[in-house]
Amino acid sequence: MKARALSLISILFCTGFSTVALSACVNLGKPKTQTPQERATMQVLELHLKLEGNTYGSDDERRSYKAVEEALDRALRDAGAGEFGRHEFGGGYCRIFLYGPSVDKMSNIVEPILRQQTLRPKCYMIKRYSQGFGPDAKIVRIELTK
Repeated sequence: MKARALSLISILFCTGFSTVALSACVNLGKPKTQTPQERATMQVLELHLKLEGNTYGSDDERRSYKAVEEALDRALRDAGAGEFGRHEFGGGYCRIFLYGPSVDKMSNIVEPILRQQTLRPKCYMIKRYSQGFGPDAKIVRIELTK
């Protein structure tokens, strides 16, 4: 199944499908371990990492952010604090979505790792204390670079 997902990703890149279509299939090889009730209470940490230009970034940048993504997933899983959910490339940003029971705990693990990276200006994190997007949803933005 993972090989099929990678093939589909390659096809999407070559044919120019949108990042929405791409992000919908990148995580097919990773089984989720939470129950539906646990998933409903997960909090979200969004990483917005600036790319070269205003499009999809260079091949080297995408590879570099993939390595960062894997390190973040490993650190969160080792701490029992969360896991990688998905990523999107487009509009000049790599967006990485991490899910766990405490967005504060996740950001305490993730932020030092990100600060060790060479990041472009305009990188930031968004802590979502619920998966909802309504007016009552608590959201905190943290600037990683100026």
